[in-house]
Amino acid sequence: MKISKEEVKALKYLANQRVHRIIEALGIQCTERYKYIFAPCPIHKGDRSDGWSFHLDLGVWQCFSRGCHDKFGKDIFGLVRGIMDLTFSGAIAWVKSVLERDGKISLDEVSQQQNNKAFISRAKQKEVVVYPEEILTRLKYHTYLESRGYPRKLVGAYQIGISDAKHKRMSNRIIIPVRDIDGRLVGFTGRTLYDDWKQRKIGKWEHNRGFQKDRNLFNIHSAAKYIAESGEAIICEGPLDVLRLEQAGIHNGVAIFGRKLHNGQIGLLMRAGATRLVIALDDDHAGITGMEKSKKLAEAFFDVRTVNVGGGRDVGDLSVEEIREIFGAEKETLWC
Repeated sequence: MKISKEEVKALKYLANQRVHRIIEALGIQCTERYKYIFAPCPIHKGDRSDGWSFHLDLGVWQCFSRGCHDKFGKDIFGLVRGIMDLTFSGAIAWVKSVLERDGKISLDEVSQQQNNKAFISRAKQKEVVVYPEEILTRLKYHTYLESRGYPRKLVGAYQIGISDAKHKRMSNRIIIPVRDIDGRLVGFTGRTLYDDWKQRKIGKWEHNRGFQKDRNLFNIHSAAKYIAESGEAIICEGPLDVLRLEQAGIHNGVAIFGRKLHNGQIGLLMRAGATRLVIALDDDHAGITGMEKSKKLAEAFFDVRTVNVGGGRDVGDLSVEEIREIFGAEKETLWC
């Protein structure tokens, strides 16, 4: 059966819309919670009731026990290939036959509908602003991070500085550039230099207007290579936590700009090749609560473990030696 790329895309879209029919045809005995379908892995015949999951919105699945998704692929066709022992083209034909049990389907029509929906969806999304690199020349070096034990070479590598602009949203803040997974400059986050920020009733951290933190991860542009190599990403609250990991020679850390992991950030981690997450948020009530919520969300996609650094601290408060002990890193002198 010859089928074009557009028709394959349309078939996948339709299969995800009618995934319960596919699941039933595959004979998967499952339970459904929130936006997920859970079951023992139907490929290697696992015995964990939550050892396999399918995300109903994203149309991706994952085997947490043996990583069957790595062998067959995370989409609906990969699932069919793994269970039915089919080639890719065979899986396409099988899915099409299941969907046509109630009548022939027109993939051209589905493709057109899909394109129309995608166009409308893109129109509704906020435009992603990419800033010119020249804007970073406005930032001047400041000793604040160096006074907290961050090497100047490391601070400079991330082009961190302070703006001379007065009475602006990001004034009197250490400004940290944020890049997307492709290295484009897409925003800024800033840590106040005021010690009495609570009394001043200002945020400890602020982002530039329009910054979409739920769709970005600090350091993903640099960490993606190391995440792909190891399959593991370390999740922190803020950029300073990630910089401390970097100082300790750990390069697969990213920050979620707070205590909540978002679906858009999960998509970025999957794109980077993560299969395991180490969630290490702050050791305070809000951080511990956020860690549990993030763990619950992430477990549908990754193997997850949590790390509590203890003592009411965050990763950025730890010494390089403590970080290496907690996260098992070897000694490295990259930043000195």
